Amino acid sequence: MKTAPQQTIDMRLKLIAAFMLFLSALFLGLLADLLHAPLLIAVMVLPSLFMAKPLQVNDRSVTYSILAAMTASIILGYFFPVERGRLGFFSYFFKPEYYGVGALSLAAISLYFPSANLIAATVISATVFVLGSCGDVSNLNYVNQRFIWGSDWINVNYHRAYAGMIAVQLALGLYLLRLSLPPYKDRKDWRSPAFLNMFSVLLLSITIASFLFLHKKYEKQLHNLEHSFIAIGGHNFFKQFIRHSEPFFSDQVDLNLPFPFGDPKNERRILLRVISSQAPGYLRSRVFTHYEDGRWQSTKSAALLPLQSELAEGLLAMSSYTREGSETEDMSIFDVFFSTALHVDRLPLPVPFAKIELVADMLQVDLEGQAQVEKWKREAGYRVSCPDYRRADMSFDLPENGQWDDAIYLQMPENMPEALAQWWLQQEEYLQSASISDLCHKLTAYLQHNYIYSLGPFIEEPKLPGPGTGTTLSQRKRHIIQKKRRQSLTYRRRLLLPEGDPVLYFLQESKAGHCELFASALTLLLRQQGIPARYVTGFICNEKHPSDSYYVSRLGHAHAWVEAYDRQQGKWLLLDPTPADGRNDYTDDWNWLEAKWDQAGNMLTRILAAAQRGLIGETVASSLKLLLRLLYSPPGIVAISLLLLLLLQRQHRKSVMATALLSPQQKKIAAEYKKLRRKWEKILGLPKNPAGTARELLQAAAKHPNLSSQEYKLLKEKIQLYEVKRFR
Repeated sequence: MKTAPQQTIDMRLKLIAAFMLFLSALFLGLLADLLHAPLLIAVMVLPSLFMAKPLQVNDRSVTYSILAAMTASIILGYFFPVERGRLGFFSYFFKPEYYGVGALSLAAISLYFPSANLIAATVISATVFVLGSCGDVSNLNYVNQRFIWGSDWINVNYHRAYAGMIAVQLALGLYLLRLSLPPYKDRKDWRSPAFLNMFSVLLLSITIASFLFLHKKYEKQLHNLEHSFIAIGGHNFFKQFIRHSEPFFSDQVDLNLPFPFGDPKNERRILLRVISSQAPGYLRSRVFTHYEDGRWQSTKSAALLPLQSELAEGLLAMSSYTREGSETEDMSIFDVFFSTALHVDRLPLPVPFAKIELVADMLQVDLEGQAQVEKWKREAGYRVSCPDYRRADMSFDLPENGQWDDAIYLQMPENMPEALAQWWLQQEEYLQSASISDLCHKLTAYLQHNYIYSLGPFIEEPKLPGPGTGTTLSQRKRHIIQKKRRQSLTYRRRLLLPEGDPVLYFLQESKAGHCELFASALTLLLRQQGIPARYVTGFICNEKHPSDSYYVSRLGHAHAWVEAYDRQQGKWLLLDPTPADGRNDYTDDWNWLEAKWDQAGNMLTRILAAAQRGLIGETVASSLKLLLRLLYSPPGIVAISLLLLLLLQRQHRKSVMATALLSPQQKKIAAEYKKLRRKWEKILGLPKNPAGTARELLQAAAKHPNLSSQEYKLLKEKIQLYEVKRFR
């Protein structure tokens, strides 16, 4: 790209452009709760107004400027995603936090270059795009969380504010165009610039007023048409943009489709990271009480646990939910962060908890301890506070005796009580006990020591046919979908088992199975003895990272266990009948590179979470800590060393290029002058300037107040001698 000639940009044009951009960013930020939008544009625009001369238009300046604008908008958009509480259908396609702020940033960058036409075109285009994003509003009752000013005002006055914004931006845009165009010759007829400008303003004003009037009059019909299009015409199209994720723990458990174990590499995938001073242990997610035909069903009508909520205020985005009557002092804190691969609709929680803090619109916890959230920001994670007496193997403490119907926790299929009673008769001499607690633990130990943990046998899966040359586009698409489905965390392989109940087959025939069969057998055996019990799924989180700074839970740590109610002690007991070899331990499998990589990923996750939570100080501190850790690590030292070598090589190459055409005598003279320049720069107190000429050095010496005439004369003679020898 050739360097464009320098131009002088009218300051009026810059001021109008800057005001248009800031006004658009302010309106977008207020409407979409994007506090960073006006701040970013202000930071980018202000320096351009005080520049002595614009940037040169070349490959480097243009590329770096665009890259800087895109990086800033993408990173900030990730830290502060848009709240679609107000914005509707349009925002799902043209995400304002990325595209809207990005367009305004690129337009702000144009103010640094010497082209009035470029400034006008980019500013007007960005403004039109942002106004389009702000024009589709679905809810005017939304309350801003980050943009703490103007939330109520925009809800009440949106239509007038939007119409006023269009009118102001229209007037400013026309004036900006006028400033960017070359001067017209004066004309007296209807083609004069003044007449055309007035006619354009009038025509655009009528068009916009008509559009707003018709939109307001037929707003309901337009929304119905939009919803119809989404539901019918655009269903297949929208599926490509909307991410559908099946929960890892679904509403039912099929014992013939166990957890996706069997692939050692896949089982090592880290799904949860927990920062705490003690091992979190069992993290409960789903509870199941009804069993039929090899399937567990979730509780449908569990009562809700009373919670005292404190919603987020100001910049802080975390809301807290505290159990009524819980002490919130001397708590053990568990900060939980999710992997992007894991999707659950019930939060895995350490129990018994006293308080839960997260960034979400609402949290509900039922009496089974299942926590469900609405509009939860996964990247922010969540924080759970538990009493200090909590242990890693404790169960959830509710509901209490008398708060449930015995039919819920003692339910069994009609064909099972007799078969289970027969099993108890065969083991009666080993399982006799005087107390419920002792009986529960004896039965748990019996299953652990007399039954074997085993996966399979599985039904052989048909191989996926490769997309050959003769396959159609739909067949190739089906092949890709099936392949991705088999690689997902929620894919389950079907067991090869005989017909009949899988629990009875496990107890009477195979005596080998996966953790879900162990937990199911223990639950039903306890119920047969009149002991209330429930089937629980979640994760075990006992593996400590080699850095000792957090705990991890992998896919291989997904687990099922039992909670039984001891009527004698009046409390729930956590029972895990799975043998020890069925609870995977990867503590000794870390290598140095894997540990460092995961630690860096954990720190990055914490930085993003702190930003989502509104903890700016923690975000900055964590960012600096991550940067220092990266710099002082062996890869960081190697990277810095390579960068220094590249810079030295580049400097050396410049030096070689500068003297490439000189003779050996001229190179010697240039080296002598280099020493002379360094000496006199030090004497005169001048900054180092390798590109400075000998004449510039002499001019600086002449202006120096403390330099004697004799010293100046000596320097002048040396410079004249150098010029004669060097340039002949």
